[in-house]
Amino acid sequence: MNFKSICLFLSAFFWTQTSMAKVNIVTTTSDLQALATAVGGERVAVDGLIKGSQDPHHLEAKPSFVLKVSHADLLVSNGLGLEAAWLPKVLAGARNKNILPGSLGHFIAAEGITAIDIPLTNVSRADGDVHQEGNPHITLDPERVIIIASALAIRLSELDKDGADYYQQRAGVFVKEITSKIPSWKVRLKATGISKVITYHKTLNYFLTRFQIEPAGYLEPHPGVTPTARHILDTISTAKTGQIKLILVENFFDDTAAKRIAAEAGGIRIKTVPVAVGGEPDIQTFIDLYERIVQAVEGKSS
Repeated sequence: MNFKSICLFLSAFFWTQTSMAKVNIVTTTSDLQALATAVGGERVAVDGLIKGSQDPHHLEAKPSFVLKVSHADLLVSNGLGLEAAWLPKVLAGARNKNILPGSLGHFIAAEGITAIDIPLTNVSRADGDVHQEGNPHITLDPERVIIIASALAIRLSELDKDGADYYQQRAGVFVKEITSKIPSWKVRLKATGISKVITYHKTLNYFLTRFQIEPAGYLEPHPGVTPTARHILDTISTAKTGQIKLILVENFFDDTAAKRIAAEAGGIRIKTVPVAVGGEPDIQTFIDLYERIVQAVEGKSS
């Protein structure tokens, strides 16, 4: 092989390597990891920081998080304060200016989303772990996830212009799949006759609101605060007077308080449910997740 042939070979090799380079995405949550994978497909490499079985509020800024973020082309975070306790430390340690908030390489899922549970007054530490900007658990609403998927496709198209049509096509398939399921979920949930539930935390409020089920109470006296004896007694009263038939416990919380309330109030089912993709081994997609919650309300086994 002569010099010219070697140059042509190396040129073709490096062009191929460049053309095959994937957008390196790091997501804060497993839900966003699933979403980035669904929209990005073969043009992206996706790594998540949080497992679906973990409470995203209370994590430490691990060195492994810093390392992953330092190599990211795109960081996909939830926003609304969900990662406020640890993500700023990760960003500071990663020293990757391309993925700082406000840059093209940092996509915040909550931007463009209308939040619920926004406090009407300023909150203090006495109110518990309350998010001043609103409830951050936006991915529990299938219609908000549709909005996020479409926005993520646009951001990926800006980062990887050659893949714009590809991302739009994949986002379209994702949106169609979710949209096709929503009507049947509404019918099935209405048929249960469950109009009010108690949950441990406010994690499920977006899901409940979307499907017209009232969050009638919480096992936490304040967000992030362990149930107290006084609050459990108050919740027993709420369950009796409100004729509550179902308590849903997010699967990274303990169900001891729920069991006591059910025993005292009578006639209450308790279901422990995943609240994120990957929250249980067989919950691999958003459709799996929403279907699992619907089945829990219906009283079906997982």
